[in-house]
Amino acid sequence: MKKPLIVGIGEFLWDMFPDEKRPGGAPANVVYNASQLGAEGYLVSRVGDDANGVEIVSYLQGKGIHTHYIQVDGSSPTGTVEVSFDCQGEPHYNIVTSVAWDNIEFDEGLAELSKNCDAVVFGTLARRTKQSADAIKSFLEHTRRDTLKVLDMNFRPDGYSREIVVDSLQLADIIKINLDELEELKRLLDTGDPVTVMLNQYGVRGVCLTKGNEGSSWFEPGRQFHQQAHLTDNRQGDSVGLGDGFTSVLTLELLQQHSPEKALEKASRYTSLLARKPGGMPELEKDELSPFILRTG
Repeated sequence: MKKPLIVGIGEFLWDMFPDEKRPGGAPANVVYNASQLGAEGYLVSRVGDDANGVEIVSYLQGKGIHTHYIQVDGSSPTGTVEVSFDCQGEPHYNIVTSVAWDNIEFDEGLAELSKNCDAVVFGTLARRTKQSADAIKSFLEHTRRDTLKVLDMNFRPDGYSREIVVDSLQLADIIKINLDELEELKRLLDTGDPVTVMLNQYGVRGVCLTKGNEGSSWFEPGRQFHQQAHLTDNRQGDSVGLGDGFTSVLTLELLQQHSPEKALEKASRYTSLLARKPGGMPELEKDELSPFILRTG
């Protein structure tokens, strides 16, 4: 089995924590984890022609992630997010608008990449502007028939609408949501059972619902099951990027034609590892990664 080519497309930014800044953005976090686990990871995004842009691209390059498709914007700055934590340790985000990743452009290079990728992960946040929304849609529409398209919902204030959500659902094969997003989907889709609507009305292959310490659930037409969480000592870590790590493993396992049961079990174990580390792109030792590495030849 050759290394799968995984593309994350969308936001790329600095998470500005109270004491430091760390590279982040859901698609970047997904690609980072996928690359750590043995995939060929490509990020499609846009940064400013500024010091923050140079630094964040260099960081990914140092992690072995392909950055050729990260565009440079001469008029908008590199994205940033102010991160704070509540008394329960849950992160809250103030996402700066009018930044470089709002201006992603679809071009011949991206058209070629889209035809070669085995999976692409995208979200709703980077579709908050028409420019990036159209570029992401064009990329998805140019992929092969067998390319796995994973939509990781990420509802942020002023970063989505019903139109964005419905259009994104129509482009996806697999949906990953959490409990808060499930509740918001009830409102947006005007239904008490958005999972059934996504499966039947929008024709997605499967829906993964993550529930924190309560584990995760998988839904597909005619079948569903629950996976217990693998709890861990997370006092040295935080919850930033845990869902992105989960998405990475879920995507890789499904690409290898493994069962959803196996995919969720492995994703749960990997998330428990990430929970012991800070940030969305944590440093992991070889022995920590070993149980999760892809077996390729």
